[in-house]
Amino acid sequence: SDLTDMSAWERALCTFAELQIACVSRKEELLAIGCPDLRLSVISAQLEPLLDDQAALRVDQSDGLSREQVIQLRTRVPELQATCHCLAECGVPETLEHGDFNPMNILVQDEQITYLDWTDASLTHPFFSALRLLSYFLPTSLKEQHPHLIQRLRTAYLEPWTAYAPMDRLLEAFEHATTPMLLHRALNYSLLDFTRRGIPWERSMVVTRHLQAL
Repeated sequence: SDLTDMSAWERALCTFAELQIACVSRKEELLAIGCPDLRLSVISAQLEPLLDDQAALRVDQSDGLSREQVIQLRTRVPELQATCHCLAECGVPETLEHGDFNPMNILVQDEQITYLDWTDASLTHPFFSALRLLSYFLPTSLKEQHPHLIQRLRTAYLEPWTAYAPMDRLLEAFEHATTPMLLHRALNYSLLDFTRRGIPWERSMVVTRHLQAL
């Protein structure tokens, strides 16, 4: 990741938040054109069916979950659902989420910013996009060279959302969004495999990887 121009990254995150805010009032339009509905209430409702999906979990296969891991996740369902409910209560509205918001999908040319590859987009909590992007800036080498990197980028992204909640509440919500994000990504990829792609590697690796991270 090229950090020679930190302002470009901050601008890209701020502008992306503004794009998401502009889509808040267009939920029904997004759903009508086929954007998957993965709002937090849907994630909560679909969690148990996902954990009953033996094919998606690839139980006891080399690239899947063990039976013990599945049992552990099933016992945690109420707790995991509670994290979704807590995030939903933070005051930030659900809207368009990119699905694969990584540095390779952001193109900055002078003052123009283009966000590429919306294949995995859905209607859900907006913070999942920024959380994914910031994960690319976590390597120790980057943090040593730029000690305040994550804070600066996170603040740039959250600033537009202060229209909905004060910054301290946004920061708290951002910290609590990791578990729902992992659930969202596991569910999203399980649905993508069935409805739009059918690419085996996504089913065998991406779904289980995010559940294992829990």
